[in-house]
Amino acid sequence: MRGNIFSMLLNIINQASSNILWAVVSSDDNLITKNEIVKTAYFYRLSSGIPDDALCNVAYSMGLDLHRFMWMASSTLSGFGGVVIVKPGVIVNVNFRNVITECLAELLANNVTWGIVRGKHDKYFALNPKYSHVYKSNNIDDLVKCCEANGLEVITEENWEYIPSIHDVNYKEWGFADFEDYIAHAGGFQMLRFKDRKSLTDHKTKNLVYLDFYEDDLIPMFDKFENVKSFSNIKELRDRIYEFPNDTTWIIGDFLLSQMVYFTLPFQELLSITAKILALPDSLVWGRVQLLTGEVHSTLKHHNLTKGTTLSETL
Repeated sequence: MRGNIFSMLLNIINQASSNILWAVVSSDDNLITKNEIVKTAYFYRLSSGIPDDALCNVAYSMGLDLHRFMWMASSTLSGFGGVVIVKPGVIVNVNFRNVITECLAELLANNVTWGIVRGKHDKYFALNPKYSHVYKSNNIDDLVKCCEANGLEVITEENWEYIPSIHDVNYKEWGFADFEDYIAHAGGFQMLRFKDRKSLTDHKTKNLVYLDFYEDDLIPMFDKFENVKSFSNIKELRDRIYEFPNDTTWIIGDFLLSQMVYFTLPFQELLSITAKILALPDSLVWGRVQLLTGEVHSTLKHHNLTKGTTLSETL
């Protein structure tokens, strides 16, 4: 088991120019925890509705104590100025991730000898990879003592809040009613760039299926298709997958990464829906999905791509 974990940890997803690593870590290695770790890590990996230059560098591990994880992270990767440890199931939104990144960048710029930056909780906190040998516990209070014993600054940020109803995927049994305001304002959905509107609808598929958020952008393109339908929630997306099993252009943006979906849908079900939509023959999908970092995925024959493969930036 630990051999597999070691390989996973070496495959840290280094995809951004930021020198901050977001790490979803747990010493537990049961199946439920594993699902929570992967689900949480891919939320951070694929940023919701923002440019690629705001993507996170992400790591995830299970069954590994924090001391060994920090040693591996610091010895495997050079140049990282901070590692933000996140408990499985804890979601920190994009805007506040930027606040955390700016805080750690300021410490680095001012040559502060810091060991830990935390709020008044243990759900997420930052450690300094330069001192990986210091972190000899998984308990945050013990980590504070380790830092103090080694002359490292312990910094408490009052605004590093943890509010279960906002940050905890498992706070309750979520339903779509909890996200009515989110749905109404389509908060955080990825914008459909002007240059993509024509290119994505110019592959002569018979059908077009789109997230209703993009309707105004796509109305001028409707006459290119024999059938055009929208969806606004997971149930409607499932219905469209069965209704249009092939020959379809799908415009979904980052719907499958939205908090509305992440909080309400079991992870394995989410992966199943993602796999189905990527495997539909003779189809084109525009959107961010779990496990793949590209925006465009094609099974159109003239692309000569296998199912679910990311289409290169040639559109």
